[in-house]
Amino acid sequence: MGGYLIFHPNKKVEILRMYGYFNEIGDTSSLYLNQYDDNYRLNKRLDSIQGTYGSKVWISDVIDEEKDANLKNSSKVKAIYPK
Repeated sequence: MGGYLIFHPNKKVEILRMYGYFNEIGDTSSLYLNQYDDNYRLNKRLDSIQGTYGSKVWISDVIDEEKDANLKNSSKVKAIYPK
């Protein structure tokens, strides 16, 4: 599983799926799943994210990869990892 959590100024959180299985359960207006079927649009979106995560955070089932990517790309989101 891998993707981005993108925190928008309007208090909505977008989940941008990159790989793995994500499924929307229930109906919430503040959290939504975004999946691109068009590689061109996806690549443009990813280019705008790389290097300047800011209010974005990479999420992954490989925790070390997640931590490394967020550190390298200057994520301002505070992630808490259970011990």
